[in-house]
Amino acid sequence: MFKNTKPIVFLTVLFLLFVFCNGVVMLSLLRNDSKPDVAQTSSVKEANVKPISPSLITKVDPSSNGSLKGNIQVGNIVTFGRYYSANDKVKVPLRWRVLSVEGNKALLITENCIDAMSYHHEYVAIDWEHSDIRKWLNHDFIDMAFNRSEQKELLATNNINNAGAITRDSVFLLSIDEAKKYFHSDEERMCEVTPYAKNGGAFVYPENTMYGWWWLRSRGCYDDDAAVVNVDGHVDGGGLVVNDSYASVRPALWLNL
Repeated sequence: MFKNTKPIVFLTVLFLLFVFCNGVVMLSLLRNDSKPDVAQTSSVKEANVKPISPSLITKVDPSSNGSLKGNIQVGNIVTFGRYYSANDKVKVPLRWRVLSVEGNKALLITENCIDAMSYHHEYVAIDWEHSDIRKWLNHDFIDMAFNRSEQKELLATNNINNAGAITRDSVFLLSIDEAKKYFHSDEERMCEVTPYAKNGGAFVYPENTMYGWWWLRSRGCYDDDAAVVNVDGHVDGGGLVVNDSYASVRPALWLNL
């Protein structure tokens, strides 16, 4: 009675293999469906973002209470002017990192990405000289962030650009070369976005770190692109299209000492 059981056993094994393989496929599909959907444009590249090393986070000198005087050394954090940070209701002291000291002047850049805006309002060929972001920095931002006494301490600077004319700016964005010169690693260039900037549309990635892109004044790969520093601190010379609104502003200036 057991002579004809081999075909039955064979068919049973085939059936079990079929069920197992289909189960693996279905499990794989379910896992893929459960992955979070991260919205990205073609210009956004996934970054390997690591927390900033504690050795790279410079504290404000407590003896000076964050004031400018007595605190001007490369790597220090000073306060100068006031701007929105947590919300659009209250301005707080604006924190700056000292990038360079040359005689009686110092180069400062904001410690955070402080606002969100496009490099220019429309998708056109544009250079730093004629960009919206330059006009905003040298007019609206100055009026919003500094009182009249502080404005007198700003040193207008001749900036050489990789496209267009030399410009004279009181407040500006770093160039590609300057972002590489004054920061010594990608980790140092990583910059957190303030809640105010995020609420204004600044993109952050990963969501729980608050790191963002920040504009450079240099032209990007094409004449309708502008260079940026990515969330992982990499200087992206190819850049983003100038009317992208999710990158952030990180102002720089030369200050009279």
